Amino acid sequence: MQIDVIERDDSMEVLPPEETEQEREQIRQQALADSARGMSIDERYILRRLVSVVSQDPAGTHPHLGTLITIPVAEFAARTGITPKVAHRRLDVATNSLFGRIVSIRFSDRGTDFCWVTKVGSAEDFFDLQFSGFFLKYLAQVVGGVNADISKALVSFADALNEPAAAARGAKVPADLSIVLISRLQARGKRPKSLKWHQLDGRVRKRLKRLLTPDEIEDVMQVAGDKSPQARLRGRYYDYSHRDIADLYDWIMGNKDKPDFMEF
Repeated sequence: MQIDVIERDDSMEVLPPEETEQEREQIRQQALADSARGMSIDERYILRRLVSVVSQDPAGTHPHLGTLITIPVAEFAARTGITPKVAHRRLDVATNSLFGRIVSIRFSDRGTDFCWVTKVGSAEDFFDLQFSGFFLKYLAQVVGGVNADISKALVSFADALNEPAAAARGAKVPADLSIVLISRLQARGKRPKSLKWHQLDGRVRKRLKRLLTPDEIEDVMQVAGDKSPQARLRGRYYDYSHRDIADLYDWIMGNKDKPDFMEF
């Protein structure tokens, strides 16, 4: 005789408790502090320009519109004692680094990401950065100087903005060292000596984000990986330089609109 048995599962699904709004705010602030680690002296130079704008009117920071600031290349070059060409290259690195800083917030029931900078634009003599309203909200709290209301996470965030840049891995620059020397020390260690193809590909994709859609980037980089002068040099023993980033980017922008560009 066959006996059919039906069992009831009496176990209850245990859901993680949802945080209170105060706890969620602490998570947001800690995520912001975590995203501020390892900034270069050039990134801090840009943020000092932003702070000067926010400090004039902390209450006027727009939570949705954000704030656009312009960094003149000539001013940065004069301030740091380097040539305009080197200044442009270093600002390009710094603006892209700030553009890539993401605040990853994870609650018990969901997660979300916010960026520091929503848009980056550049020309020969200046760089534009559009800082997000989310980032500015907390920067205004730090700049506003309401110390009694600032959490430990925001204090950590402020410390990250103000700490001296690293001259070399594990070494700190003395606080009284001039910004000219700090910048030159930072320039020596900022860029790696060489790049592999996947690193070159990633750097160029990052630049193309300002102008093309993700699908367009995928298409042009597939062609670049097959037809570009840099791709022809690709091999087990070939390393690319940072000059190849600009060269490959220029090659793509100069050829992508040609009728035969997408023909493999």
